[in-house]
Amino acid sequence: MVMASLKDSKGNVRVAVVRWLPGLGAQAEFQQEIGAAIPVVVDLLKNSDWDVRSTALKCLSDLGAQVFHQQIRAVIPMVIESLQDSDSDVCLAALECLSGLGAQAVFHWQIRAAIPMVMESLQDSDSDVRLAALECLPGLGAQAEFQQQIRAAIPFIVDSLNNSRSNGCQAVLDYLSHLGAQVEFQQQIQAVIPFIVESLKDFHSDDRQAVLEYLSRLGAQEEFQQQIPAVIPFAVESLKDSHNNLRRAALECLSHLGVQVVFQQQIRAAIPFIVESLKDSDQDVRQAASECLSGLGDQDREIVLITLLEWGNQADSAWAEAVQGLSRILNLT
Repeated sequence: MVMASLKDSKGNVRVAVVRWLPGLGAQAEFQQEIGAAIPVVVDLLKNSDWDVRSTALKCLSDLGAQVFHQQIRAVIPMVIESLQDSDSDVCLAALECLSGLGAQAVFHWQIRAAIPMVMESLQDSDSDVRLAALECLPGLGAQAEFQQQIRAAIPFIVDSLNNSRSNGCQAVLDYLSHLGAQVEFQQQIQAVIPFIVESLKDFHSDDRQAVLEYLSRLGAQEEFQQQIPAVIPFAVESLKDSHNNLRRAALECLSHLGVQVVFQQQIRAAIPFIVESLKDSDQDVRQAASECLSGLGDQDREIVLITLLEWGNQADSAWAEAVQGLSRILNLT
């Protein structure tokens, strides 16, 4: 009955049966019949209906978590081929299938061959496919067997920042943060930091904000501190940007880096620009500037006050407010 239904001429019938198979596969009395049906499910990957193809991939992923390891292992090459499907929803389903199968050691040898094509998916024209490819990688990178391939892929992951927007960019940065926390990948992350810094000027303001936040987090890790100073001039330049959120993020970046001794000389040179932000039209930016200055060491407080005195005069309300506020913050009164 199962085999006949899988070959039904109506696409909705085939989809319903394919969705039904994993539930049956969990029951011992049906497993022989379900195992025999797997090649028919694989044939559906060539069906003209994208929904049938996507559902077949989901079915194979679910069956792979059951007792059908031998049958699923044999069809993984066909799943990998689906990464090149003309329909983006099918590509998404293929990535999700590979991610699920990759979490199981029994499939590692076959999944290894998929990693180069997952990398290609990072350059896909469909943002959802790019995001799915990125979400596929953490599960693979957690397996020691795949770490060599993941290390080689890091430049491609970074390059995908150029094709990402909003949540896609954030997903790339989150994954790079995940890799940077693992000693196995830190050398490769060190190598791509200059590229990320150099690319900052080409990003949308929201993405520049996310990248600044990412780089400031890296600055707290000793392994990356040699590469991070290059971001400080960009953060200072961003204090003049027309976007409030980016100006605030730049100040927060300078504040986070300023608590690290290794960056304090560069941050000291930026103090006049930070003080200038106390006059910003946006309250959140002014608050960020005050908090940034409050974290300065004793030797920098004189620079702050000299800069304030060079600003204007006591008739300037912004000047007076800044002096009073900073005096309280810096315990100067």
